[in-house]
Amino acid sequence: ILAVGLDVSDLIHAQRDLVQAERLAAIGQTMTGLAHESRNALQRIRSSVDLLEGAVKDDPEAMKDLTKIDRATNDLRDLLEEVRDYAAPVVLEKENTSIARIWQRAWANIGIAKTATATLIETSTGDDLIRVDQRRMEQVFRNVFENALDACGSCGEIRVDCKGGVNSVTITVVDSGPGMPSNLREEAFRAFFTTKPKGTGLGLAIVERLVAAHDGWITADESELGARFTIQLPRSSMASP
Repeated sequence: ILAVGLDVSDLIHAQRDLVQAERLAAIGQTMTGLAHESRNALQRIRSSVDLLEGAVKDDPEAMKDLTKIDRATNDLRDLLEEVRDYAAPVVLEKENTSIARIWQRAWANIGIAKTATATLIETSTGDDLIRVDQRRMEQVFRNVFENALDACGSCGEIRVDCKGGVNSVTITVVDSGPGMPSNLREEAFRAFFTTKPKGTGLGLAIVERLVAAHDGWITADESELGARFTIQLPRSSMASP
């Protein structure tokens, strides 16, 4: 092992990466077929619900049942999309941008979709310009913000702090929720792990994959206010102006 310049830890990490890649490839192949067939089935359900709504619009109880069917259909569709996002290869289209603009856009989109009334407090020091895939990083912040909203409630407080250094940009997101117990911090980014009654356990797993694809890292711990997520992204791939 030493003769080829590798130690045991290098081999262990390489083996883990290989197993993870094979696992994701298998999930991806399965989801490709499932997504195609399920999309057709979900569309048929949606069309049937639309037809029935016109026939029973004067029956409140029947309309309640249709609303439940519609909600369950949307939940299943979201689950399929989330699993596909997790398993699909990450292909980045990077461009120079302000990281603050990305999280502000993610927050605005959450507000439109969920009518969130939590307060977002932003602080920034140093240059926040960085080269990233804007769509993917918006997904990162959207998932982190949604996790924070679940923890602190729609009337809670979420703080975003950005520190721009010479070689990297560090962003922390802190919510006013109950915090994250130490025994859950290492599990937070594991696929399909969740403490939510209706959670899929993929939101933060997707976040970790996307951050890692940008050669960055993310951690979860506690702060004086609540749970804290720290994201560090390198500047090394910034294009020249």
